Amino acid sequence: MLEVPLDEEDWRYHQSFTVQELEQNDSDGSTNSQNEALDFFQCYGFVIVRDVISHSPAILEDMLDLLQEQDGSGQLDRNDPSTWKNLSRFGMPTNGSKALFRPALLRLRQDRNICRAFGAVLQADYQSDIICGHDRWLLHRPNAATTESKPWSPSPKNVHLDLNPYAFDNPDASQPILHQLSQLRYNDSTHKDNLGDFISENMLVHNSMGLCVQGLINLLDLPLGGPGSGTIVIPGSHVPGQWPPLRPPINAAAAAHGASMQYRCDDDWASRATNVALRPGSLLIWNQRLIHGSTPNRQAHQLRAAVPLRFFHKTILRQQPARAARRAATIRKQLNKCQFPDELTPLGRSVFGLTL
Repeated sequence: MLEVPLDEEDWRYHQSFTVQELEQNDSDGSTNSQNEALDFFQCYGFVIVRDVISHSPAILEDMLDLLQEQDGSGQLDRNDPSTWKNLSRFGMPTNGSKALFRPALLRLRQDRNICRAFGAVLQADYQSDIICGHDRWLLHRPNAATTESKPWSPSPKNVHLDLNPYAFDNPDASQPILHQLSQLRYNDSTHKDNLGDFISENMLVHNSMGLCVQGLINLLDLPLGGPGSGTIVIPGSHVPGQWPPLRPPINAAAAAHGASMQYRCDDDWASRATNVALRPGSLLIWNQRLIHGSTPNRQAHQLRAAVPLRFFHKTILRQQPARAARRAATIRKQLNKCQFPDELTPLGRSVFGLTL
């Protein structure tokens, strides 16, 4: 089992790096083979980038704004988590499996530091060659919160992969997965936006696409040993051959369907998962091959809040122009709907896929 080193500046957290350290190059402009941050990512399967954002309170306010908009009863008290009825036990808004397009989230997705960090890990030009995925947010209530009918039950511990392990390394599954991606509509037959396709897109991956990564921005303090919930990872599980044995192989067509794998949390193998200790405003990026999950919020009065993020190589969209056009059209409609065009930056236009 790999033991994740602690941060020398503050042993309450795991080792972290700055965006500049992640981007460190040789004098000739090539990626430094001794880049400590990227070496850490290669070894453990994840990297923590500290001090990426400083506007966590505004994002939290937007989360509560959405809950209030969904409530409709006038009963929601922003200071009383027991009244937050439109929040699932997994910490997501009860809008189904649909991506959210909100100004606070869009600012994150076009944030230069976030794009720089993902570009460095993906070894791609962040200004022109990466695309941002679209997801939801995570807001875990304190364990003390209650509802009118029953005590609040926090989300259970879970350990999973956001990919299909039968298909990811299977050469015969590459084309079926690409076909599934090409069929994403991002709207339905009436041209109503289908924002669930953005969630599907995040998990339809194959190793032929190159390095696939996921991430999240942590908004509140998650020190080592604290009772609050947080992301857990199995360090080193991204390395080929380190996944638990799969059941007997299934055929390529069947393997290409289904986009995640949930593991039992009560076996010895899953006990290797460790909580990642994060400062507020830190960005956690992990290899999508890394087995990860989350633990319940056992804190009596403190929230846990984070925003999932994912970026991928723009090449994938460039190879599917019809899908790229449908995707861009839906994003434009969503930007207009939330009155974001005035805030859209050239970098945002690029990472949102409005320019390829």
